[in-house]
Amino acid sequence: MNEFTEKAGLIEQILDKIYPIPEKAPAKVKKAVEVDRQILVMHAGFNQMSVEELKTKLA
Repeated sequence: MNEFTEKAGLIEQILDKIYPIPEKAPAKVKKAVEVDRQILVMHAGFNQMSVEELKTKLA
């Protein structure tokens, strides 16, 4: 697994923990939540963190 793939997986796990996408929500709501999650990634700086930092956040 390369670093990019590992980081993406860790970020997704963090987001699922702190801001899950409602399973039974309509597609429009799911899309809006996904947009909010991506904004959160940028604002929190998850995309700039190392694998080790992301693992620490997830723990």
